[in-house]
Amino acid sequence: MIISYYIFKTKIFVARELSPIDGDPLLIDVVCFLGLGLFVSIGESQQLSLTVTQIVVGITSVSITYVAQCPSPPGTPGLSLNGNAIPCNTVSPNTLQCIGLSPNSTAQYDFSFMCGIAFVHTPNKLSIKTYAMLGNPIATVIPINSRTLNLTMSVDGGNPALTYYDFEINGVPVITHTQMTNIIFPTDIGLGSHPVLFTAECDGFSFSAASSFIIYQDLIFDVEINKLGSNSATAYLNNISGNDSQTTITYYLNDNAIQNCTGVVVGVNCNLTNLTPDTLHTLKVYGVNGNHVANTTHLNFTTDPALEIITLEGYQTDNSQFIVEYTATGGTETPLFTVYVNGTVYCEEEYSDYCNIPLTEESLISQHTILLKATSSPDSKDDQTFTYNTWRSPKILNITGVVNDKGQIVLEWESVYGNPNEPFKYTALLTNDINEPYDVICDKIDEKICTSNSTGNIQNIIIITSNDNFDQTENQAIFNFTLCASTETPTGPLCSGHGICGNGTLGCTCNQNYNGTLCQTKIGPSTTGSSSSEVPVSSSFSIIYGSSSSSSFFYFLGLGLFVSPSQSQTPSITVTNIVAGMTAVNITYETVCLTVPVLLPRIWLTEEIICSSVSPNTVLCPGLTPNTNGLYYFYFQCGQVNVNTTNQIEISTFPTFSNPIIQVKQITSKSINIMWSVVGGNPALTVVDIQLDNIPVVIGTQDTDFNLDINVGLGYHMLLVTFYSGDGNPISAVHNFIILQDLTYDIVIGNLGSNSANVKLANVAGNDAQTVITYYIDDVAVVGCIGLTLSLKCNLTNLAPDTEHTLKVYGVNGNLISNTTYLNFTTDPALEITSLEGFQSDNSEFTLDYAATGGTDIILFTVYVNGTVYCEEDYGDYCTIPLTEESLISQHTILLKATSSPDSKDDQTLTFNTWRGIMSKLLEYANHCLESYQPTTIVAATAGITAASVLLFNSISDQDFRKQMRNKVFSTLRSAPGVKEKVKEERKKIKDHLKEQFQTNPKHSHYTLPLNGIKHDDILEFMDELMKIDESKWKDSKVSGCVYLGEQEHSNLLNKTYAPKILNITGVVNDKGQIVLGWESVYGNPNEPFKYTALLTNDINEPYDVICDKIDEKICTSNLTGNIQNIIIITANDNFDQTENQAKFDFTLCASTETPTGPLCSGHGICGNGTLGCTCNSNYNGTLCQTKIEPSSSSEVSSSFSIIYGSSSSYTFNSLFYYYL
Repeated sequence: MIISYYIFKTKIFVARELSPIDGDPLLIDVVCFLGLGLFVSIGESQQLSLTVTQIVVGITSVSITYVAQCPSPPGTPGLSLNGNAIPCNTVSPNTLQCIGLSPNSTAQYDFSFMCGIAFVHTPNKLSIKTYAMLGNPIATVIPINSRTLNLTMSVDGGNPALTYYDFEINGVPVITHTQMTNIIFPTDIGLGSHPVLFTAECDGFSFSAASSFIIYQDLIFDVEINKLGSNSATAYLNNISGNDSQTTITYYLNDNAIQNCTGVVVGVNCNLTNLTPDTLHTLKVYGVNGNHVANTTHLNFTTDPALEIITLEGYQTDNSQFIVEYTATGGTETPLFTVYVNGTVYCEEEYSDYCNIPLTEESLISQHTILLKATSSPDSKDDQTFTYNTWRSPKILNITGVVNDKGQIVLEWESVYGNPNEPFKYTALLTNDINEPYDVICDKIDEKICTSNSTGNIQNIIIITSNDNFDQTENQAIFNFTLCASTETPTGPLCSGHGICGNGTLGCTCNQNYNGTLCQTKIGPSTTGSSSSEVPVSSSFSIIYGSSSSSSFFYFLGLGLFVSPSQSQTPSITVTNIVAGMTAVNITYETVCLTVPVLLPRIWLTEEIICSSVSPNTVLCPGLTPNTNGLYYFYFQCGQVNVNTTNQIEISTFPTFSNPIIQVKQITSKSINIMWSVVGGNPALTVVDIQLDNIPVVIGTQDTDFNLDINVGLGYHMLLVTFYSGDGNPISAVHNFIILQDLTYDIVIGNLGSNSANVKLANVAGNDAQTVITYYIDDVAVVGCIGLTLSLKCNLTNLAPDTEHTLKVYGVNGNLISNTTYLNFTTDPALEITSLEGFQSDNSEFTLDYAATGGTDIILFTVYVNGTVYCEEDYGDYCTIPLTEESLISQHTILLKATSSPDSKDDQTLTFNTWRGIMSKLLEYANHCLESYQPTTIVAATAGITAASVLLFNSISDQDFRKQMRNKVFSTLRSAPGVKEKVKEERKKIKDHLKEQFQTNPKHSHYTLPLNGIKHDDILEFMDELMKIDESKWKDSKVSGCVYLGEQEHSNLLNKTYAPKILNITGVVNDKGQIVLGWESVYGNPNEPFKYTALLTNDINEPYDVICDKIDEKICTSNLTGNIQNIIIITANDNFDQTENQAKFDFTLCASTETPTGPLCSGHGICGNGTLGCTCNSNYNGTLCQTKIEPSSSSEVSSSFSIIYGSSSSYTFNSLFYYYL
């Protein structure tokens, strides 16, 4: 056995001990105390075991998979019942098949194999329950349509996992060797009645049954839409076949059943209302006839955009009327507009976009309320209201004209009426001859004054005003200016309108309020007119300028002229996405066209296909051939030009639907699992609708495997699944299934302990005679608990203590209704004996202290000493064992057993030496030393601990080495700095940690002993170097070290430092007749004083008298009290006390031989013949033979080991040794 010793923050010792019997040296095992870890590598024999991992049971056979552990190749396991072997064959590695079992029976079987010469059995017998014989085969065929069948198969008895089915129609096999119990498959056998043959086979047994079924004509119809508007439509059926008087129809819009359209007869139309405008809707129509033949058809349609009034405005041009203009978008047909003015209808027209409203004197200057209503058949409508003010057209009044000092005419006028919220503009026209055109002298000016050069005495004036929509509102005036000179010769200048020619004078006579040259100037502040800049073109309309990024446009509003510059962008169309179905394709595109496109895009392969808009920039193109691939032209019309894509687009359609498959599995009575598949169609577009007992339950799902909550009760039910892909013909499939009562139960845990528990079921419902239960612990099947009946409990063993476990219980009844229930539970902590220590206080008894943690119930402790029970208590933590003279100085084997119901137990063994007197104190001393452990007490501590080490490790066996070391010594080290924390932190990983910390070289020669060929001096030299490294770190630190066997120099040290011992008590009689006692003392702590006490009695039946008490010298003198002297010498040193030795002296009288009256003769002499005094023995002389001739050699402890001390304040490590014991 190899033990590796790692030095870590503590001390390591090796010692010799004197034999407690004869004082001869006795070599003991090397002892190393480790602060944190001891690692022992001991070969362990491999455990033999046989474990069953899987059992598959049939009707008369069973397959068993197992794991066998055996050092040598194991034999093949065998199965037996009541001692009778069951025939078995190996079918694969570690799997047997055994036959000949009784059907529908449960028995406990032995399962074992040979490992060498030993039989190895499973921990428990195998409980095997076989299945019943096959019986009552049932095959149900339900046509989904005339070319698709749904087959459901079942049989009583047999293991479902081993049962296979064959199925024939009209004598032709269609399903062979399948384990599926529900299958949907295509057929072409035609209408009418068909015979079937159904066969079930399991474990070599088979059973057949015959029946028949009928295929009816399919129910077929088309869905048509009529009166489609923005918010409503009418749906009806066309091309109906396969219907009868019991046929009913149900309509669904966007997966919602339509009220008043559920279960209607074939001839009833369905009115769709409250539709969202301009939206793609899905209409689904489900029909079922009296033979339960059903059909579901889908139709997608898009409602028209909602009718919306986008403009409504009014304007007035004169006093006779005003005009209301309006526009609208959306709707299905041409909108009908109705115009209400102040509640009266004025216009009601379909194609008009304006309405003229006449005005009267009373309504001319008024506010009017306008209501416009727009409707578009069949259902679109909108309305809008606004208020509009009308005014009297502007009017020019009081045109006046004067001539200024420059000979120019100055015109002024007044204006009334018009729209005061809009600006006024004025234009003045003048001519001297009404037969000639007028000239514009002031154009669109803001002020009501105009100045112009005079061209004659006759001035024809027209003033025009423009305001809002009023234009060319005018007034006219004629001015006749005369010459002012002599009355005969009218050659003077014109006189203005504010004066008249004077009689016979040049110039004018001014009118009232005027004066100055030509009477132009008023007497008061004058108002000066301003002339307008000339405009070269005369016009009655205005010009608005605008621009765009591509071109500029001039909009002549007054004349309605539109000018479009040349276009700079090339028209184009680009396809961004293609989604194909079976017979249609959705194409998303982008176009460039500077005019409004004339037609929506369309495609062309061999002929043009018209596409319809489904959303902005997306069209739907129908009429494609399923399961084909082709290159199509895609184009639109921009103005008068057809614009194509750069390349033809490739479109691949999908095959039409076929072979729909539905599978239903009952999860509970209120939940089922549905799986479906279908061949054909675009998977991205394929959705299904599902009806349960003719009630829609799922609409438009693409999930192929999902769970569905139901509430239909127990018994048979029908599932109708219809497959859609947005185009092409949908396909339906029917699946019949049965809902059975749930299998339910509760899990009850009993006798829960640290390592085991038992499990049973309670409140069981839905079970039958074939119900079996399998238990799993932490996802692993429990051996012996697979396929149990309900009445059997499951025993859980080998559980990890103080751990949360998950128990799963799976049950399945004869109808394959299963249930899985979980329960989490936590095992109790393991029972562990945490301490077991012994101590001896005197010669009458010793005491064992112990403690334990964990367990479930009260802990029962049983103490065995040398095989005999001494204590057995529930609540005790110690046991006192009496000692006799025969057992006082002995080694005792202690066995402590701890048990806690139901399954927790632990035991621990200790060997303990008892001693007479001083030896029982050594352990207490060792503990005391380390409590105040400092370098200054190293010698005494080393001696004390070494002595304690001898006692301790004499009581330790290899098996409990680590645990005893912790209990005996490590508890004294926990107060050392850093040790207590490090023990907690590093206990589990100390081995790896130490290897990292040690700077070791395993190839160094000093990793072996001199026993293996290394010189003694080399070992000492290497250890001395290690000691020197540590010497610098001694200060204020704990001491670590290692003792090495075989060095002589430290023997003297140990003689001085070993526990004190009294040797060689001598007694002589001095010349005063007193007894003089002398003795020798070895061991003890030389740094502490020694005190000696001598006790004496003449009769051992009487108490001892103290003759010398706590003296320093090893000599004591006392008066004689008799010739028989019984002596006890006691020494006290440091913590060593009452270390004792005993001597008896028999002194005789030395006088004449006849009269022995002389003094006593010492033990080193004999009475002389007939004389007083003594004859001294060899080596003695002097008075009464008290003095020796030469110094006597005292007994000493012989030792062959040395101690090397080292320390490290930083707790680094510098040495590692391997010892071979």
